[in-house]
Amino acid sequence: MGESSSPEQLVIAEKYRYPREFVDIQVKFAQKWSQLSGEQLSTSLLEHTFLYKMITGKKFKAGEPINDTWHQMIAGLPPSESNLSDSIFDFYLQQPRSRIKTQEEKPIFDVTLDSRSNTAEIHFQEFKPHVFQKFNSLIDQLKESGVANIYTCSWINDLLSSDPRFSKFFPESYFHNMQEVEDQNFRGISLWGQFLSSDHSIKNELTTTFVSSVEDAHTLDDLESSFPFHTRATQIPISDFK
Repeated sequence: MGESSSPEQLVIAEKYRYPREFVDIQVKFAQKWSQLSGEQLSTSLLEHTFLYKMITGKKFKAGEPINDTWHQMIAGLPPSESNLSDSIFDFYLQQPRSRIKTQEEKPIFDVTLDSRSNTAEIHFQEFKPHVFQKFNSLIDQLKESGVANIYTCSWINDLLSSDPRFSKFFPESYFHNMQEVEDQNFRGISLWGQFLSSDHSIKNELTTTFVSSVEDAHTLDDLESSFPFHTRATQIPISDFK
């Protein structure tokens, strides 16, 4: 049912793959989660990182069979936790989807349409001024196609709500209806994406702060609070955009 917003495209010649540091911070988080919660590390890696989607290309959904590729990775991990990141990253590099790709066209926005509720879920692919300068154009296109509601769920909303430079691109209701997602989706890029630049390089300063907070965490609440930005969701009628 998902469709991408093809009219609004930004031409970029770029090469990307997830960097090793991105694996490392997720492993550190999973190890700390396992330590504080008492659950097996393999479970923490599965349920509290983006690694499953990164390795298999599929979203992990509770109740569904676990992908065989994930089982292969877990079975091949070393008994020592000290070099887990190396092993996981090496396994990732062996997967076809990890090969460096060149995109001639990269969507500024990724849009999923839910025909049942007539709602467009928008994912921001970049966080730069030129993205939001084109946002109203996207809204106009969605209005013309008959979309009734706009929904977003991302760490970017947390940043938007505290940065007045971007408030002019959104109606007041966008922020008034915004709520922090209580049950953070630790398996989604909507949370972990805050550590990556648009070219998929790691944000070193943000990452250093995060890792330090993870190491200092004494409770699971402390650990959840280690993320600089939390996932916030909002939904408003598209007619609120003037």
